[in-house]
Amino acid sequence: MLICVSVGEPGKEDVLFAGRLVRHLGAEATILTVLPERPPAWFREQGERFLAAGLRTLTLLGIKAKTAVRHGRARDAILAEIGEGDHDLVVLGAPLAGRFGRIALDGLVADLLDTLKDRPLLIVRSHQELA
Repeated sequence: MLICVSVGEPGKEDVLFAGRLVRHLGAEATILTVLPERPPAWFREQGERFLAAGLRTLTLLGIKAKTAVRHGRARDAILAEIGEGDHDLVVLGAPLAGRFGRIALDGLVADLLDTLKDRPLLIVRSHQELA
């Protein structure tokens, strides 16, 4: 399973939700985050700490997992990771709700839904926006 996350609280929830599913399925997981081409050092370090925490979470659940960091456009990085890792399931966090509480599954999510026709894509909705 490939768990694609952004650094932040919603991403933590995505990892935990996907982790419970991975454990139930008896699968392995890769947690992926995508950073800009040349992120500032503090941003890169924050991403590495975030991934390390996600890895600890999955390990505590008894899941064999690893992390991956890619750079550049999220779409291209996710597709490259899928191609190299041959993941059977891709997990994405849903975009946070907009001003009027609506979630728009356009942009990256819509593009991946359209592109990934040969494997399942699970979209996880964070409870952060519901608070």
